[in-house]
Amino acid sequence: MGDRTFVEEVLPVESVAEYFEHFPVLEIDYTFYRPLLDPAGKPTQNYHTLRQYRQYLQEGDQLVLKVPQVICARRIRQGGKFVANEAYLNPQIFTKQFYEPAVEILGPFLGGFILEQGYHPKNERMEIGVLAESLNSFFQAIPEDNRYHLELRTEAYLRCSG
Repeated sequence: MGDRTFVEEVLPVESVAEYFEHFPVLEIDYTFYRPLLDPAGKPTQNYHTLRQYRQYLQEGDQLVLKVPQVICARRIRQGGKFVANEAYLNPQIFTKQFYEPAVEILGPFLGGFILEQGYHPKNERMEIGVLAESLNSFFQAIPEDNRYHLELRTEAYLRCSG
């Protein structure tokens, strides 16, 4: 950038301890790409990596996890193209394959869950009322928790008409 250079590298998990010397919260994005348990209940690589992070956390440290796209994306990339996601806002998948194992692994270090609703082009947008009802039904069906956060990337969803 300009006359400055930087090196992008993957840091070892144990570097999280140094991170928390400077910052109180770390958002984990890699959980967006796969649940913590597979459909058979077997731990995924994300599960194992999160357990590694846990061993370096100390009182006051907080992790915020992105909810997997298989739960919060209406369309997912499959076979080189985007297709309808049959598991969209499925409360059972969220609870069993993500929420319960996350709570089990992180306990008091779990600061929140971010449900990212990706950008929806105009021709793929839901009616705002339909989206709100879908989200309401989902939140009523999952464990009650005050750590849920919704990330809407489509500005039109943030406007109320009327």
